[in-house]
Amino acid sequence: MGAERIGKPYPTMMRELNPYDQSAKLGADTLLEIMRVTKNISALEYMAEELGYKLSPGAEQHPMQEEQEHLADSA
Repeated sequence: MGAERIGKPYPTMMRELNPYDQSAKLGADTLLEIMRVTKNISALEYMAEELGYKLSPGAEQHPMQEEQEHLADSA
């Protein structure tokens, strides 16, 4: 993924992503940037589902949606 592309030092990023570090927190802004960089919105889809919602694309297709569809088609 490249912590530098997210704007975080590597050790900080690894600490925030460590599920066993109860004192570290991954901020929503960092999660959003991770989804932008990786073009993977599965975390957003998971959160929506947990809250009883489903995501749907907007009126115009966003570049991330195009990439997701391309990846799904090639799988």
